[in-house]
Amino acid sequence: MAPVINKLMLGGVRLINHAVLRFTRNGKPYARFAVAVEEGWKGKKQPSLLNCILWGDNARLLAPLLVRDGKITLEGRLSFNRRQDNDGQEYNNPEMVVQTILLPEQRHRPQQQPHRPPHHPRPLTAGSSALKPAAMALDELPPF
Repeated sequence: MAPVINKLMLGGVRLINHAVLRFTRNGKPYARFAVAVEEGWKGKKQPSLLNCILWGDNARLLAPLLVRDGKITLEGRLSFNRRQDNDGQEYNNPEMVVQTILLPEQRHRPQQQPHRPPHHPRPLTAGSSALKPAAMALDELPPF
């Protein structure tokens, strides 16, 4: 039997709410938000809503940047949140467990210094070195 690959990639999706940062009982941070995915054919597009969850330091660092109506690109896996209501009815709600997120470049930067290189978006993943300060020797520091 072939292995099952659970990989979900969404590009250019729109956030429909601000990310809400919360913590588990053990203190692990997570952020919940929802995105609108347009689907359709022949000019008839209808948005579908998908709940997303982002865990760990990425949630803590990126939650303030995930604001309503922003466009982002996501990579992760599909999960089903199973719950039961008071009447005993069971529901399976799909949600995306986000592993990589790409934020678009900001177009307007009023206080950007002219000698700094332009910001290029890059994905941030769990354990990414982009989330940790880089060690530099004193002679490698920029001249500002």
